[in-house]
Amino acid sequence: NKWKVLLPEAIGSGDMTKDMCKPILSEPNSINTETYIMNGPYESEMEANNVIKYIKTKFFHFMLGLKKVTQHTTSKVYQFIPLQDFTSNSDINWSLPIEEIDNQLYKKYELDETEIIFIESIIKPIEK
Repeated sequence: NKWKVLLPEAIGSGDMTKDMCKPILSEPNSINTETYIMNGPYESEMEANNVIKYIKTKFFHFMLGLKKVTQHTTSKVYQFIPLQDFTSNSDINWSLPIEEIDNQLYKKYELDETEIIFIESIIKPIEK
């Protein structure tokens, strides 16, 4: 009876410059097959949508790419991705555009300019 976010278990080839997760919002009372990894559950649609925004950041994809070396995207490859607060009490303003959320994440995790330039140069933006 809660909101969920689904991610495909197989994505691309293991190339962090090309492989992009395309999350799916799953409504309460819905189910999924093993083709997808379920993220959640979340109390509100807003929280689930904030998760989707996080997944669409370059920061998220870079951290995912550090462990993802094949098409398989099992739960183990998410090991380096920090958990966030997706509620309205978060230190991240999830209502901003993805690029601004990336900037907040870079600041939160104290990335220096060289690290930011590296991430920005190799990770392509996900389609809106």
